Amino acid sequence: PAGLMCMTLVCVSAIFGDSGKMFVVLAAFVHLCLVIWFNYMALAYRILPDPSWWPNTVGVGLSAVKTWMFYPWAGHFLMALSLGFNIIFFPVSVIRVFVNEKISATVCWIQMSAPAISLYAL
Repeated sequence: PAGLMCMTLVCVSAIFGDSGKMFVVLAAFVHLCLVIWFNYMALAYRILPDPSWWPNTVGVGLSAVKTWMFYPWAGHFLMALSLGFNIIFFPVSVIRVFVNEKISATVCWIQMSAPAISLYAL
């Protein structure tokens, strides 16, 4: 939920132009900190990726697009981070979903959000 809140705050604040700039940058920074913390915890506990990871990892691509409007280099960095996470985590997640016999349609829908966010960020 924290990743979704950061993405929502960034998208809503960006429409206010220069007055929303502070909220965009703050939310993008919080999202970046969340990405670092989330990946550290996943590595520490040796958890394999699944579709529920997308808002906290690949979702930084939405923050990247809005940050890019104000600070292009920071936006490009977040875009590269989002694309990198997609390239690393998506194949493993697809295999995990494919071999699971009990899977819901919602999980399959969430699975496709990672490439969509990365492509939007590009």
